[in-house]
Amino acid sequence: LLDREPPPDYLREWTELLAQRKESAPADAVSALVFRVGPEWLALKTALFLRIAPWKEIHLVPHRSGRILLGLVNVDGELLLCASLAGLLGLEAPPPSPAEAGAETTARLIVTAFNGERWAFPVDEVDAIRNESVSKMTPPPATVAMAAQSFTRSLFECDGKTAALLDEERLLEALRKSLKP
Repeated sequence: LLDREPPPDYLREWTELLAQRKESAPADAVSALVFRVGPEWLALKTALFLRIAPWKEIHLVPHRSGRILLGLVNVDGELLLCASLAGLLGLEAPPPSPAEAGAETTARLIVTAFNGERWAFPVDEVDAIRNESVSKMTPPPATVAMAAQSFTRSLFECDGKTAALLDEERLLEALRKSLKP
């Protein structure tokens, strides 16, 4: 296979392809992973993500698990705190786990690292990584921005849906507070 002659236009096609000007991302681009929790499309900066893992069983922590802290989850042999973004953001109750649903699901665990702290979050669906220009993002409406528990930094459109870019600093602060008795 490797010893045979390349097709006649092979060298010319690759030369043209490699000579084309590369499309560069806007200077103010933010790379974010878009995912769904309940009915809401959310996004976090890609620099925060360590991996996207298949759904795992969440083990309750006695007298500590609740609306925000769901418990512990084992991801590749590492025990991680697992928190509910739905509980933290005040969204609708999460759907049943994939094991309870009994059907194939798009639910995943996203594993993040905030200032050296690792967290896992169950999400209903992972969409894609987007490079969005800050100039094209819109601030959240006043009703959202003035809410006491507002974690939305800005909003942007992706494939006909509106995604909320979350503020990772506020999110981490709220997660830390949820651990205190």
